[in-house]
Amino acid sequence: MSISEQARDDTITAQAVGLAFPDVPGFKGQGWSTQETVMVVRWLFANPAAWDQAMDVARKYPENPHTVADTLHETIVPRSELDAIATAGGDPARVNWLEIGHELIERRDDPRPAEAPATIATQAVGLASGYELNPRSGMISLDLPPGIITPVPGGVSDHHVTICYLGEDVDDEAFAQACDRARQAATAMPGPLAGMVGGIGTFPASDGSDGKVPAWAGVVLPGAEQIRASLEDLSASEHKDWKPHVTVAYTEPGEPLPAPVPQMQVVFTHLSVHRGEDEVARFPLGGDPAGSAQAEPVSVSEQAGRPAGSPALPQT
Repeated sequence: MSISEQARDDTITAQAVGLAFPDVPGFKGQGWSTQETVMVVRWLFANPAAWDQAMDVARKYPENPHTVADTLHETIVPRSELDAIATAGGDPARVNWLEIGHELIERRDDPRPAEAPATIATQAVGLASGYELNPRSGMISLDLPPGIITPVPGGVSDHHVTICYLGEDVDDEAFAQACDRARQAATAMPGPLAGMVGGIGTFPASDGSDGKVPAWAGVVLPGAEQIRASLEDLSASEHKDWKPHVTVAYTEPGEPLPAPVPQMQVVFTHLSVHRGEDEVARFPLGGDPAGSAQAEPVSVSEQAGRPAGSPALPQT
């Protein structure tokens, strides 16, 4: 493949991914050179403080896009976000910082987007499959709606980011405590979390995965670390290092991995506490009173509109 063909294949139109700056004639449809560049711009759109800081630099140095690009790379976008791009299957070295710098300068007098451009939001919970644990297994998670990620045949059917695995046998007192703590953690957030999901990776097989290899899509989710930090003392997982991910399948050692999950942006609006097949309590991020009706434990079958009976929740 020639360089020009590769560049053409890598180009992602702003219109296609919803990344057009607001109300700018001639900008819609312009391409970003790499997916990694798109991910950084999406992160800026989803983080008002970072957006304002970047625009301040663009207004201060309108004749020097290299300074804007270097400041964005070295000061504004944290290293953790670049590491998360790699976790999601991207290459941080492919972020075109100068391209973003030019666009920030060109649009330096434009209003900041009112919200992140993502439109995929969590609306329902699914049921886990993959391997069985105790029916009273529990976790605190950020749940994706069914159908956002196409299930792998024989793989996991409920897709979620596990914030904290609570153990194999969560009694009523522990479940109530987890719900109370999750409510506090959700209320402490400024609002929904926007991020990117995609790629494919693995964790080593372990006793906790019944000797199977967990295959997962990486997650770039600014703000998730804050939730994890406030709840990690509840963790009963054998794995001490937490890496946000969405498990898609459990494969036998040596088996081929599933195909990488296409990169997509998602927005999580609720933090959920699960126990076994039937119970879930959901708490709105930001503590929106309008979502308080969803905060009491309900049947997953009622919440998801489908019968219970799938295997219990896995750890990852």
